[in-house]
Amino acid sequence: MTGDLQSRPRLRLVTGARDAGKTRWCERAVADLRAAGHEVRGLLSPGVFEAGRKVAIRVRDLRSGEERLLATRRPEAGAGPSRSWEFDEAVLTWADARLQETGRCHTLVVDELGPMELQANRGWTSVWSVLRERAFTQAILAVRPALLAVLRDQVARLGGFEIETVRVSEGKDGNDHPGR
Repeated sequence: MTGDLQSRPRLRLVTGARDAGKTRWCERAVADLRAAGHEVRGLLSPGVFEAGRKVAIRVRDLRSGEERLLATRRPEAGAGPSRSWEFDEAVLTWADARLQETGRCHTLVVDELGPMELQANRGWTSVWSVLRERAFTQAILAVRPALLAVLRDQVARLGGFEIETVRVSEGKDGNDHPGR
């Protein structure tokens, strides 16, 4: 790890509509930061596409590189926070445990915080204790615009962060430089 951990870590809230490129933005940030010699840990959630349609979501532990199938698209949308997706509870638990074991690093990435974490107190709930510990210089948290205010409120309760919002949208390839 390079650089000193600061007392007021920077939070980058990466926001954009579904399939706007939040994960791609995070992936570029991870690559840029690692190329600069920084330790990057956390979770990425790349989509699995077939014929241009997202059919599943994987989750990758950035520390180990291990990846698992997190969710598959439901044939018919149901009700509730994860109405379009069938989540594998064992993988949610595995990913949350990986997040809880993040440890000290330059950059923490959590892609993405959604209705489960921000409204239903499920999913990757370890994110709150990891943020509270502040064992990083910066964190990159992906969130949809509809949940941005909720995330900002949660983070405000923790206090002491410099917050920057980065908006990404489909078809734009350089919304802010994701690295440093």
